[in-house]
Amino acid sequence: MSHSSHPTAAPPLQMGLKLANSKLCLWLFLGTEIMFFTALIGTYIVVRLSSVDADGNTAWPSNEITHIVTIAGAINTFVLIGSSFLVVRAHERIAHGKFKDGLQDLILVFVCAVLFLGIKGYEYQGKWSRDILPGRISETRLQAVEKAVGQIGAVAALDAESLGGDEAKAELAKEHSQLENLLRQEKLTLEAMEAKVVTLANSQSYGSQIASHVMMATIYHDRSRDKDGELVPLDHEHHAAYYIPYGNLFASCYFTITGFHAIHVIVGMIIFFFPLKKGLTQGLDESDAQYVENAGLYWHFVDLVWIFLFPLIYIVQF
Repeated sequence: MSHSSHPTAAPPLQMGLKLANSKLCLWLFLGTEIMFFTALIGTYIVVRLSSVDADGNTAWPSNEITHIVTIAGAINTFVLIGSSFLVVRAHERIAHGKFKDGLQDLILVFVCAVLFLGIKGYEYQGKWSRDILPGRISETRLQAVEKAVGQIGAVAALDAESLGGDEAKAELAKEHSQLENLLRQEKLTLEAMEAKVVTLANSQSYGSQIASHVMMATIYHDRSRDKDGELVPLDHEHHAAYYIPYGNLFASCYFTITGFHAIHVIVGMIIFFFPLKKGLTQGLDESDAQYVENAGLYWHFVDLVWIFLFPLIYIVQF
């Protein structure tokens, strides 16, 4: 019986899970993204729970005052869920050689991303038009009055031609000076300021400038009215407000979280652009299945983040 002089060589080591390097790297990247959004969401929850009034009741701005459109958020949720399904189907079709069908699914995914950003832009425009932006929101009655007086002063500083002539400019400057005096004497109430802004906005000379440059004039038209057409008292207003307690904190949280998510949607569109370009010019092949699968993993993460953001921002009441 012969024996070999060399010991039997050990079998080569193998990975416990067959995973492509590209997919492994993507999972590691998504791990950092999970930590990033966890920090944002956690901070938002802590800040929102800490926003209380003098009596300890929650004082976080309501959806009506901040123009959070729940139906828009719901539509965007279904758009992203649908796009995730399309990504899975696109990968399945490309892997099985159905390249034309897979390309159609990728086009639909891209359209869903554009639709999502379009709806988000509509939401942003509603806040932009009412100055619900970080650092620009009045949080008390006094700040609302000061902001209106300052904006009237900015209009009064425009050239005479824009204000309907030298006489009109002098008249508006005089009105602004009187308002500043009342403000310094602490005799200018929010209700009186509203009445003055409405009067100035009805001027034939500079009314259009007041209406477009003074935010109080814009918000006035959003004010709720009762069945007789009379304005609901400011203390009972739940739709439009000249001041929003914790408004700047809300705006900072809202635009930071949804803005970063929107950036991730744009990155996803860039990722999908390359297989789309190849498919429309050269045609897809089997080698593109791995790329689409990895792109889909990233897109599923973007979808999952929104599924958490939607109820936290739009629905849940703390």
